[in-house]
Amino acid sequence: MYKIMTIIFCIFNLFIFSQESRYSDKYLDSLIDKNLLFKKNYLNKSIKEIAEHLTINEVNPKLQYSVIAKWLVNHLNYDKNFQNSTIQNSINSKKGVCHHYSVIMDSLAKYHNFNSYDIGVYLKDISNG
Repeated sequence: MYKIMTIIFCIFNLFIFSQESRYSDKYLDSLIDKNLLFKKNYLNKSIKEIAEHLTINEVNPKLQYSVIAKWLVNHLNYDKNFQNSTIQNSINSKKGVCHHYSVIMDSLAKYHNFNSYDIGVYLKDISNG
């Protein structure tokens, strides 16, 4: 599994942001337009276009970050058969592995000037013997 540390880092940051009572998950969910997360067709859209669309009505950085993270979790489905797929193919097909989650999150975060680091890690699959 590639890039697992970056995903853990992103989830950790989302967890940290949601610890303030005014930024609880229920509060964030009430602020985030569900159409923003689910309805838009992102087929062949660039990272820039996606980042701009996701945060078009939001100026608060914590909410921008939360919208991006929630979109990514809702948009991609983990599929180990997509290990060698490109990022654009992953966005178009809505499938990916840890690497795709981390690279897309890193790219969207950097577009909005969030401090983000993509840390490459490889874990050997020991389940195959």
